[in-house]
Amino acid sequence: MEIVEAVPRRRYWSQAEKEQLVAETCEPGVSVSLIARRRGVDPSLLFRWRRQMLTPAEPPPVFAPVEVRTPRRLFPSRRQLPAVSA
Repeated sequence: MEIVEAVPRRRYWSQAEKEQLVAETCEPGVSVSLIARRRGVDPSLLFRWRRQMLTPAEPPPVFAPVEVRTPRRLFPSRRQLPAVSA
């Protein structure tokens, strides 16, 4: 009797394996899809790893210092207005 699993388990790729696969795709004249087929990796996953590893990381955002103050009133309140005589 043979037991067949309905859904194959996900394969775990170590960082070293990912780097090796990406390095193979950088060889001149090599097709990413060909490497993916040979090694049993989905081509879209290999393209994603290439993009992550070969794209330079963005520098962290630079924040400007901010000082928060109590807002000034643009218009005086009614109590501060001079009395108007009729």
